[in-house]
Amino acid sequence: NSFGFFNGTPVVSDATVYFGSINGQFSALKTSGELIWESPVGLQGTPLLISNSVFLISGRNNLIRINKSDGSLIWSTSLGKTNALENYFNPVLMGSKIWVASSDGLLRSFEVSNGNTVDSIKSFVSYAGPPIPYLDGFMLYSASGKFFGFE
Repeated sequence: NSFGFFNGTPVVSDATVYFGSINGQFSALKTSGELIWESPVGLQGTPLLISNSVFLISGRNNLIRINKSDGSLIWSTSLGKTNALENYFNPVLMGSKIWVASSDGLLRSFEVSNGNTVDSIKSFVSYAGPPIPYLDGFMLYSASGKFFGFE
């Protein structure tokens, strides 16, 4: 199979590789090479696998939940306009929420079940990566090299 150039970091679980390509496809492939499914969704960063779901940031700046078994869309939530100057970083599960940080200094959490926004925290800094879970909180790092802790 030819999937085009990869985008983001593939994740392997239960002998299945989940990955996105630059041509706007997100796919599940058995480690034996057999294609399980494809979904017409581009990928930014690394997908997050939780139970029977895959959470990812799409190439069109949406937080998306896909059914891990068949690739069908469960829900999609817009994070903002498609903008070459704005980056959204890997979704991270902390507590019962999915958290997403962006380079415009916005940190948001979302309901796992339906994608509704729970928290929205605006900062004066530009984040440079996803939240890093630790103990009962998480850290974020900025484009200027500073770390910020949240509990």
